[in-house]
Amino acid sequence: MLKIVPQGHRGEVIEIETWIAASGRNGIRRDWVLRDLASGVVFAVATSTLVAMNKQTRRVSKMPEEVRDELSTFFCEKQVLKENFKERIEKLNDKAKYVTSDLKPMWSDLDVNYHVNNVKYVKWILETVPEGFLKDHQISSMILEYKRECTSCDIVRSLCEPQEDEILGCINGAPFKYTHLLQIQGDTKNADVVRARTLWKLKKMSTVPFST
Repeated sequence: MLKIVPQGHRGEVIEIETWIAASGRNGIRRDWVLRDLASGVVFAVATSTLVAMNKQTRRVSKMPEEVRDELSTFFCEKQVLKENFKERIEKLNDKAKYVTSDLKPMWSDLDVNYHVNNVKYVKWILETVPEGFLKDHQISSMILEYKRECTSCDIVRSLCEPQEDEILGCINGAPFKYTHLLQIQGDTKNADVVRARTLWKLKKMSTVPFST
């Protein structure tokens, strides 16, 4: 999960702090804090859970004890986000309000394992949010649930469904939610790649001084 507090500004120097901790019996949690180097103001915090995967079966597997023992010397008990993220993200279907199809990864979108990287997933998710909504709103948090790998030969579609009335949300200024889904396009089972939920808020109107 990523949670954005105030947004940074151009020219500011950002400091990134990160650490790892245990997450259950087979997981590793990594937390991040992004802050302004000069003032110490925190811009964003994030947390993620990592698990081991069997290279042959491509399924989640138990982390070897020797690996866990080696990593445990670096574990830090502090936790940047204490919210409960176990709320289920519902799966969208073909009736989703917004759909963008034929999304293809480029070579520059792949990581060292030749999988599509996380940044590209986020871009695909945001591409399906209506442009008019993006002009007046800024994202305040995002939760991602990774379901399977995506490679250079896959074609993806991005589905997006508002959780509230969009017009009413724009009028009353309340936080607004979207549910998202990335799927392998053309797959007979419509294999899910990522499920996500984003939370948005109205942008603050800035005043620009002018001279007469």
